[in-house]
Amino acid sequence: MIEHEELMYVEHQFITELLDYELRYDEEDTFAEIFEGKGDFIYESSHEDGALMDLGQIYVEEEDAYENIDSNQTEYFQFIEFEEKLYIPERFIHIYMKSPMNLDRRDKVLEIGEFKESVSVSDVGLANTGSNIEITQNAEDVTVEGENYGAGIVISNINSSSKSAEIDVDYNYSKFKGFIYNKTDKSVQIDVKYEDDLIIDSFEIGKQKSQKFSYDLKGKEVITISAKLEPGASEEVVIIGDLN
Repeated sequence: MIEHEELMYVEHQFITELLDYELRYDEEDTFAEIFEGKGDFIYESSHEDGALMDLGQIYVEEEDAYENIDSNQTEYFQFIEFEEKLYIPERFIHIYMKSPMNLDRRDKVLEIGEFKESVSVSDVGLANTGSNIEITQNAEDVTVEGENYGAGIVISNINSSSKSAEIDVDYNYSKFKGFIYNKTDKSVQIDVKYEDDLIIDSFEIGKQKSQKFSYDLKGKEVITISAKLEPGASEEVVIIGDLN
């Protein structure tokens, strides 16, 4: 692994073998192709003193389509040639190889996938904010069955119009585990989806009950948890959990 301007880069052969991907890069045409399953691509160096190399487009096998790199994000997707080896930027690995990374500087360990330390959902942040969705440390919200969980996300004023908390995971995590606590005197309908709007989970939580959950976050930008009630009701649920 190397670092450049506070960004991490991992050697191509190492990361593709570890994560079982085939990644091909064409510097002249500034595009890359990524496939599941390790292949036989070998990078041929062409810069005596190393180089920072652009990426304009990527072919993603899973989508069977080419994706353009956002012009405002190009610096996060540049490849590096260093000592005749190809290095892949961390942002590329997070998104297209679906593996978040974390450098533990104290122990000098590079964590790939699930990390040894989790992060509270209250520290991750929301892609949407408003009077109905907020981070809470209110003991009244986060004390459940005699245990105080410190902080969470509260969705309030729930009614027949669905209220949603869009949790901004930004490709940085592998798992999201926790529970949703229904503070109301009525059953609440919960729907969970990723940024593509396809519902991945749907369930009902009874009055003053909780429901545990565990969701895969690899390669995901946002996970949305929505709640709604029968017409005429207006209540609250609290999301408590950790991301890893």
